[in-house]
Amino acid sequence: VDLGESRVEIPIDEKDLLEEQQMKKQEANALWDVLEEKMVTTSLEGPASSRGLGWISGVPAYLWRCGCTPTAAGMVLMYWDSHGYPDFPEHHNDTIDELGVAMHTGVPPRPDGWTYNSDVAPGIEEVCDNHNYPGFVAQLEPIEWNRVKEEVDASRPFVLILQQGVGYGDHAVTGLGYSDYDEDYVFIHDTYDESTHTILYDNWGPGTKMTWVMP
Repeated sequence: VDLGESRVEIPIDEKDLLEEQQMKKQEANALWDVLEEKMVTTSLEGPASSRGLGWISGVPAYLWRCGCTPTAAGMVLMYWDSHGYPDFPEHHNDTIDELGVAMHTGVPPRPDGWTYNSDVAPGIEEVCDNHNYPGFVAQLEPIEWNRVKEEVDASRPFVLILQQGVGYGDHAVTGLGYSDYDEDYVFIHDTYDESTHTILYDNWGPGTKMTWVMP
């Protein structure tokens, strides 16, 4: 096993996964209620730096399939499928499966469901090329708050690859919004359920990265 490669892992035991889903729902409720109250009186479309909230509407939420990274990337590509790029597979499971193959998810020496960080962006671009979208660009880079806001304000969801994320461990999720009223939060779809959750910005290890995707 090449220990120099970064990897993304998710529990694959069904019982553990269900328990994890319930825990994430409970942990998110209190914070989400506060943010939701603010969103009632705040428009979330378009540039948001002046009001502390940014949100991309229409990002789908899918349950874990074959790996958290291809699932998170599948949400990104299927968002673009409904926003001007309709030639991706008709069913999201097919897109996720194709991404898993392109990212070599679970291919030995990777354990089942694991993806090397170095395979994420090339895998996304390969799937885009397969469906006649060679202009799509994906880039893996260290996460920065200003870049998170820039991508959200431009309505471009991204893959957030957590290292030692509090409550998540090593896991990949889809980023689709932010809040910076009092503290900085990222809004995510976490592959555990079909709800929107939040994670406190920088509440993760130094190896955390984001993969932005630009058509």
